[in-house]
Amino acid sequence: MLFCLQRCTGPEKFSLSEQLKHAPHWTWVFDFDKLNSEIFHTERFFCSGLLKENFPLASCLAENAEYLAARPRVLCHRDFHSRNLLVKGDQLFAIDFQDARMGPITYDLVSLLWDPYAYLKEDFRQTLLSEWKEKTLLPGEDATSIDEEIHRMKIQRLLKAIGNYSSFYLDKKNPSCFPYIEAALADTLSSYRALADSVGLGKGDKKAQLWLERVYKKVIAQ
Repeated sequence: MLFCLQRCTGPEKFSLSEQLKHAPHWTWVFDFDKLNSEIFHTERFFCSGLLKENFPLASCLAENAEYLAARPRVLCHRDFHSRNLLVKGDQLFAIDFQDARMGPITYDLVSLLWDPYAYLKEDFRQTLLSEWKEKTLLPGEDATSIDEEIHRMKIQRLLKAIGNYSSFYLDKKNPSCFPYIEAALADTLSSYRALADSVGLGKGDKKAQLWLERVYKKVIAQ
């Protein structure tokens, strides 16, 4: 299913009714404003709401959002994780796709392989990642750039998820998502370290990394 979605750069790739061919999802995109709004959501509910800290997370991650907004776009489910994938017999179904839009090829990949709800063992995750790269990358395509995109998307997607988990608690008084915040923070920081070693970090990313390192220590100590 993921490969099918990611091969689609427009409605002409599907056998769709005329109504679906003109659905707004084909014109909705993960541009800078949309990506930045996801991090503002986390800034509101996680930084200010849950932690009671006035940290400018969206401003720090502006460079990350600009990078992702400039990447080539395919059709993204937008919430492609274990709780939205259902199996019946030998068929796989996806639900909760009303926010589908065009965006980077790594958005749904990261949602699935680094899903805090269903934490995968690293060796199994790397096996799936290698299979995805083998089927997705074109001959001669630079694997280095896709690795950078994966790490930057992990930072984007996991911090967005942390914002959601925080809002679940603040709005609904549901603490069941707290363990997933720790897992999401750990994977976010692993990508910051990988980027620091491979391509380097800008001023905003360095500031965000240092803040998240401190927050993570606080989270695991509680």
